[in-house]
Amino acid sequence: MSSSNDIPDAAAEARSAKIQLRCLYAALGIGVLVLGTGLMALAPWDGEVFWGVLPPRTGMSGSEIARVYIEHRTRIQVAAAVVALIAIPYLILCTVVVPRIRKMEKGFPIFTTMWTVSIAITAVTLMLISMFFAIAAYRPNEVDPNTTRLFNDLAWLGIIYTAPFFNVWAAAPGIATLLCERGKETLPRWSAYVSLLTAAWSPAILTAVFLHGPFAYDSLFGTWLPLLIFASFMAVIFGSTGIGLAKEIREHRAAEEARELDHARPPAHAALATAGR
Repeated sequence: MSSSNDIPDAAAEARSAKIQLRCLYAALGIGVLVLGTGLMALAPWDGEVFWGVLPPRTGMSGSEIARVYIEHRTRIQVAAAVVALIAIPYLILCTVVVPRIRKMEKGFPIFTTMWTVSIAITAVTLMLISMFFAIAAYRPNEVDPNTTRLFNDLAWLGIIYTAPFFNVWAAAPGIATLLCERGKETLPRWSAYVSLLTAAWSPAILTAVFLHGPFAYDSLFGTWLPLLIFASFMAVIFGSTGIGLAKEIREHRAAEEARELDHARPPAHAALATAGR
């Protein structure tokens, strides 16, 4: 039989789950708003390349890169602002996952710590990428074209070359889930394999080696496939978190209703005394 002290704890957990779920919904709303506003500002498509979203060819000269930034300056600045602002919902979403991982660990929360530290590093990485794009587009008609190309390379390489931080970030919830006792996972067990497959993608770091070919930063394996894998992992981990929180809230609500029904019933000895009269 549970003690009376368990009731306040259960109520606190229920409130916490509701707050976490609301934060998750708010972060998704902010993300959709930022991306939607950014895409509206960037539309319609201009010419053959959607500058500010698609990487330029790695073989372009400094003068060619500078001309791209001069002709599409506003669009690139909008894209840079979107990258910076998207860090807000990213931080909120990742923070909501922290207690999910913590509940699966006993003793020192090594994987919770890995996830938390990785959040900070990857958020700073997003801000640096945004800043490099913004600097390149700030005054491209006044600086040396090779300076503009340098910051362009820093921005695009920063998206993919920093993959090791994201690998650790993706692996932490997966390992924590697999090591957790069966039946006590706060994330579905199948999501752990998605986490590990995401963390295993390491060829993206080759973008700093190849100027041309499938691993250059303007190619399928250099940018698009890693970003697709990253987006898929985010959909799985945040979707699973939302489903898990909603389930917890339903369970707390059902337990609260059961307690209220139990309190509404007369005690057994009182019912027997009433029946004996």
